[in-house]
Amino acid sequence: MSNLQDFIQRPYPIVVRESQSKVYLFVPKLHIFVESDTLQSAYELLKKEKASFYSRLEAIDSLHLVPELTDAPSLRKRIDIQKILVERLFSFGLTLVFWVLLLAIVGHQLTKTSFKIKEAFVPVTPEKSQERLTHFKEKLNVVAPYMKEIKKALNE
Repeated sequence: MSNLQDFIQRPYPIVVRESQSKVYLFVPKLHIFVESDTLQSAYELLKKEKASFYSRLEAIDSLHLVPELTDAPSLRKRIDIQKILVERLFSFGLTLVFWVLLLAIVGHQLTKTSFKIKEAFVPVTPEKSQERLTHFKEKLNVVAPYMKEIKKALNE
C-alpha cells in the first residue's frame, strides 16, 4: 500500500441496496457501511469512510492489516513447504536417534545376559567357585540386617 489515494481507488467489492428512498453501501472486506439519499452521495460518503479507515490504521502504524482484494492466498502462503519439511526432517531425526539408542541399549543388555548365561553353565575351577561363594556371602552380609527387619515386621 503506497498511499491514501491508492487505497481509496482500490476496487473492493461493494454491496448496494436501495430501500425506501435510501441507498445503502456496504464493503464487506473493510466492514464499512454508509447510508444516503442518492447513490452519488453514498459513494462520496464511502470515500470519506475509506479515508478515515486508512487514517486510523496509519495512526497506529498498522497498514499491514489492510485486506487484500483477493481472498485466495497463493499456495506458498497457505502451505509453507520449507517449514513443513524442516519440521518433518527434525522429527524424523529425533525419532531415528531415539530408536538407534533404544536398539543399542537392548542389544547391549542381550549380549551381557547371554554372556552371563554362558558363564553360568560353563564348568569353573575350584578357585573361581570359591570366589563366587565369597561374593555371594558378602552380598548376604549387606542384605542380612534388612532381612532381620522384614522378619520382625512379619512376626509382629
